[in-house]
Amino acid sequence: MILDKDFDKNKYTKITKSLGLDRLDDGLIVNENQNNLSGGEIQKNLIGRAIYKDSDLLIMDEPFSALDSASIKRLVSIIREDDRTYIIIAHNLSKEIRESFEKVIEIEKLWTHP
Repeated sequence: MILDKDFDKNKYTKITKSLGLDRLDDGLIVNENQNNLSGGEIQKNLIGRAIYKDSDLLIMDEPFSALDSASIKRLVSIIREDDRTYIIIAHNLSKEIRESFEKVIEIEKLWTHP
């Protein structure tokens, strides 16, 4: 049980493997301040937690910021295969990644200062 909910180890393992977090499944114990994980691993772990939760809508702010290109492609693949709605806020996405999504809204300026 985690936070009064049953924990599905198989579901968690599938998510972590798809994100490339095999070290967590190999018995790595993450310490309290997570300083035994890289920035990318911390980012993937946070993303994995969000994906694990059965929400109809996931809003992610800069999920690609600490990921390398292979990890970004893995995450995009996971998102595309998922039936849920994702809203992703990101800067400087490559053309290839932008074209992976069903809909992209680009905001250049929200307002101008006088």
